[in-house]
Amino acid sequence: MPLEEVTKAVPQVAPPSDVDSFVKEVFDSPSKTVQAFLYFGAGLLLGVICKRYLKYILWGVVVAFIVVKWLEYRHAITVNWPGLYTTIGLGPTPDIHAMSIRMFEWIKVNWINAIAITVGFLLGFKPSVAPKGVSIKISK
Repeated sequence: MPLEEVTKAVPQVAPPSDVDSFVKEVFDSPSKTVQAFLYFGAGLLLGVICKRYLKYILWGVVVAFIVVKWLEYRHAITVNWPGLYTTIGLGPTPDIHAMSIRMFEWIKVNWINAIAITVGFLLGFKPSVAPKGVSIKISK
């Protein structure tokens, strides 16, 4: 497939080309501004939590999954997996391709929030972005 056909098939979504239109789009509506700051705060909180507790969260999820699968194997419980997938928004059969399409569609529509949550997560996960000579200490 030639490169021209690939670029025609992929929709082109570009952020505003200059700073003025970007500022106007973000700060024109108070609800967009509040929503962007909420996403930034959620990303920051998620980043800090992941930095401190990711190891424990992952081990807990793995152990819980193993216990549930063992109990299901022993017929102590029955899990409705398609119902669980639907409840968490994956659909009856989780498909990586469909999930990635939905994710990129959300990012195209809500690109300001996607940038806000990403920046917040990165700042929360790596708080050592202080200038040289300035140390940030987080006590446990």
